[in-house]
Amino acid sequence: MDEDPADGPSVFVLKLLFCDMAPSGVAKAQLDGYRRVLRQRLDDYQTMLSEASSSPRLFPRLVLGRAIARTEATLAWVDAAAATLERQTGR
Repeated sequence: MDEDPADGPSVFVLKLLFCDMAPSGVAKAQLDGYRRVLRQRLDDYQTMLSEASSSPRLFPRLVLGRAIARTEATLAWVDAAAATLERQTGR
């Protein structure tokens, strides 16, 4: 499994779409891997925002804030999807 596919999140979604045809446990592995990628990305963005906070430039901070919000929302979706998977499959 690619932790962070070069083609971005659309590759992850495509892989997840076909997990019904994959061996047991593949969906959980995909979600777990994507969660790791997102958490690392969130840490990176938060570090960048912290470093940018002393800059008088506003727009880089706004863009980083957007990136953080989107990443947090995607993490929440991954957690909800994993919980649904566990309820449905017991895994």
